[in-house]
Amino acid sequence: MYNSNVISISCGGLDFFDSAVDFSDLAFMNMILCMQESDYALKAKMQEIREVNRIKRDLTNKIGILNECLSWSGAKEGDDLVYVDGGLVNPKKPGEGIYKTSEEQRKHEKTQQAARDAYAVVGLDMEKELNECCLYRKSQVESRIEELRAKLEEYNSSSSVMMIDLQRLMNKRNEAVQMTSNIEAKCHQTAMSVIANLK
Repeated sequence: MYNSNVISISCGGLDFFDSAVDFSDLAFMNMILCMQESDYALKAKMQEIREVNRIKRDLTNKIGILNECLSWSGAKEGDDLVYVDGGLVNPKKPGEGIYKTSEEQRKHEKTQQAARDAYAVVGLDMEKELNECCLYRKSQVESRIEELRAKLEEYNSSSSVMMIDLQRLMNKRNEAVQMTSNIEAKCHQTAMSVIANLK
């Protein structure tokens, strides 16, 4: 005869030595534990994705600001100076710093470039001093943009992998629910069959 009671079982750290537990109840408890684990994993993965997206937005913003600095600048050659308020690491939007217009910025760049060229004539290098004043060669700014683009591409690749992992975790969670639903249906079918045989 069918007996759905199971004696002495341990599931997910819960002990059921003292009472009989229906098999469908065990399946349901297992599903709850699987869903809890899946939810923790999903939450962690979603936080990771949010952090990567924040970094991607930051990189995109910096690339945009540096491109804007180049467009504000009068620099044409790689050796020409470009003013980048805040420096290459944490650039600020042009127009929000000391110079409110591109004309003011270009005038400052030309003045500094003339001073640099004058120092170069007597064999002095002002590169470090200029960098401290947020003035960089156009080639330096372009190199920094390429460096940021490469980082952005890396994060785009890892973001794709993370989305695949997220989908896998969601599928695992759905499978746990589906399996429990199937077990519940089978247990119900078996019980109905036993009842039908008793008649």
